[in-house]
Amino acid sequence: MGYGWSDEAVDGFRRWAAQMGWPADVQDSWLRSAAAHGWTAQEMVAEIRKGLDEPHVAPTQGAAPHHVPPAQQQAPKKSRKRTLAWVFGGIGAAVAAVVVVAVAMSGASLMGELLHVGAVRIDASKAGPGAEDREFANVFVGVDRDQEFLFDVGFPVGEDDDLGEIVEVYLDPQLTMPAPDVSSYEFRGQLSVSPSSFSIGKIAEDGDGYELQINQNGEWGLFDRYYLAVKKDLATGEVLPEPVVSLFTPKAELDSPVATYEARDGGDGVFRWNAVEGATRYVLVSLGYGAHEQEYGTSSRVEVLATTDGTQIAASDVPTEEWMGRNSAFVSYVGNSEDEARDPDFADRGPYSARTALYGVVAMTADDVPSAVALVNQRDVSAGLPVKVAGYALREVMVGRTRDVADLPDQVPVTMADGSTTVGSVEYAVGSVTERFGGYETTFSVLGSTVVDTVAFTAASVEAAQAALAEINARSLALRANTGGMSLYSYVTPDLVGGGETSSTLPDVPYPVFATTDLGRFIATNFVAGNFKVSLADFFEPGSRVSGTGVDIDDVIGEVVTQNPYLLGLWNVSYSQSTRVLYGQPVAFTDLDTYRADQAALKVQVEDVVARIGTKPSQRDTVRAINDWLVANADYHHTAWAQVEAQNSTAGFERAWSAEGVLLDGAGVCVSYSVAFQALALEAGIEAVNVTGRSRADGVGHEWSRAKVDGAWLNLDVTWNDGASADRWLLVTDAELDADHVVDTDWLVDSQLAAYTTG
Repeated sequence: MGYGWSDEAVDGFRRWAAQMGWPADVQDSWLRSAAAHGWTAQEMVAEIRKGLDEPHVAPTQGAAPHHVPPAQQQAPKKSRKRTLAWVFGGIGAAVAAVVVVAVAMSGASLMGELLHVGAVRIDASKAGPGAEDREFANVFVGVDRDQEFLFDVGFPVGEDDDLGEIVEVYLDPQLTMPAPDVSSYEFRGQLSVSPSSFSIGKIAEDGDGYELQINQNGEWGLFDRYYLAVKKDLATGEVLPEPVVSLFTPKAELDSPVATYEARDGGDGVFRWNAVEGATRYVLVSLGYGAHEQEYGTSSRVEVLATTDGTQIAASDVPTEEWMGRNSAFVSYVGNSEDEARDPDFADRGPYSARTALYGVVAMTADDVPSAVALVNQRDVSAGLPVKVAGYALREVMVGRTRDVADLPDQVPVTMADGSTTVGSVEYAVGSVTERFGGYETTFSVLGSTVVDTVAFTAASVEAAQAALAEINARSLALRANTGGMSLYSYVTPDLVGGGETSSTLPDVPYPVFATTDLGRFIATNFVAGNFKVSLADFFEPGSRVSGTGVDIDDVIGEVVTQNPYLLGLWNVSYSQSTRVLYGQPVAFTDLDTYRADQAALKVQVEDVVARIGTKPSQRDTVRAINDWLVANADYHHTAWAQVEAQNSTAGFERAWSAEGVLLDGAGVCVSYSVAFQALALEAGIEAVNVTGRSRADGVGHEWSRAKVDGAWLNLDVTWNDGASADRWLLVTDAELDADHVVDTDWLVDSQLAAYTTG
């Protein structure tokens, strides 16, 4: 040990100082000063930084070195200050970069913003060994929380250049959400990416008066995973055709939960998560970005919305100020809404300023040790929560209409919590008609929401008004889209699912199995075979939810249960990170013989329907024929969905969420239509997948289909075709479907989504 440091630390410092051109005597002077003052390497780095703009003189022994040695001529270039608003429309992953991973010395981080002591270089300028089997160029599981990544840059970087255009860290593999807890700078051809020295993971709950900190300054760990993307050729500065993406996860004391969000009818939604071993309570948090960009620059914040010792919280249970109304806790826009920004009466409040708000769950121990934030599976929660009638747009709707009750609209514009405007069907309170100021008045609500308002009108009598309103209500209800999408799997405790022997092999099954990864194929095939207890030891390290190829266990389960008709609907699952065993159980079955008998019956029906449809001259004609058969032979199961709306339960109607509903019972919700189409298409030789998302009109979950026709993926919504024109939503592009459908990312492994878009 020399100068109070380890030999490794001293050697690392000397190597770095030599590269900077500092002679041995200058190096010794710094080291003697560090020893005299008892500085750690971090503290010495801080002293070096103090002198960046001062005369370059080496310190004398025992004196505080307030000056940088002569060879140090310039401060590192820092990333341009930029607001971390989300950028939507990300790009897919690729492979390659040069990364330096920090090594901690003497129990403390020695990765200052100028000093990369003891760094171990990992060459990722090309794909690492086995990259062809990985989802990412590199996968780093369990990195130190103070980990630094270094990139050798062979082209000049200007003072005002945005380093995020060279290398950026994201929260999602689609590269749409830049991570807020990142610091980067470039100095002498090295670009450093490290955790921010500012903690944004500090949250306080006013009610209980406590404050917890998820991550410390200079630490990763606000989130449970990050995606490091290299966007430019590091030698030439040319923009890469596709970014090079590496996945890394930081070490954690407490596992993060797996959090989901499910929109519900009535303008509500439910946040759910699995129980975490060692956790005694859970905190629902929001993370907002871009709301006050001029005032706060790159600032971000984490706020507590609610706490519970359970594993779910309804959006309607999140406390709000009474005067602000329901769902106000999820309002993410600033100033005017989109509708108000068009209203001259609100001009003084400025333009509509959208802000991305993310929602997540933090697990907490009894000693207030937090997990990282587990982001929910939907990034646009606020977009599905209605807040109020869009007044200015409603006035436009009423232009040219009289005040007569017969002229009242059957749909009205609604402002959502993200500030956007959508249209909702109306239900007028027929029994609440009262006389007022020579006319009549009643309340109305927006179907699928808690938005309520009052309307005045004229009519011949109360009875005439009630009859007219009842007629409008019927018309309005008919305009409302049939949906029924919901999470197809739920996390439960292992004792509630999967028994029998543990399978560790890939079985043979007589049914088609869909998967985009080897892990997905292994799980799906075992579940289809009736093996409900599956060892994943060949795919995961103990304690990790991310496989060696970068696939998240929850991501792949979402794909498995969505894309395989012969799993027969909704599932309960549980995954043990310690034993690496996945447990599963189809919700509708506890008896394996019945499960297998139903699979066989479904297969017979699929083969029979395809035989009746017959061979068609083209793939397009085949898809149309399957769509038309389903429209002609199935009905939407209103009773099943009404029970979910009223009781949040599918009990007794489970088949309405499987291909059995539409194909064997003649009725189902949107999920049943979609998976039935997929089963028939696959039997007919057409590639098909199921797509999950929500109806843009009311924010309720929905599922539809995507088929590959003549080499291109195109959308079709059989559920909505059954009730409208049979080809209204038949073989349309993503752009065409976007007017009334919002797609999410739960239906495929994230890294594979780009391969299934319509372009």
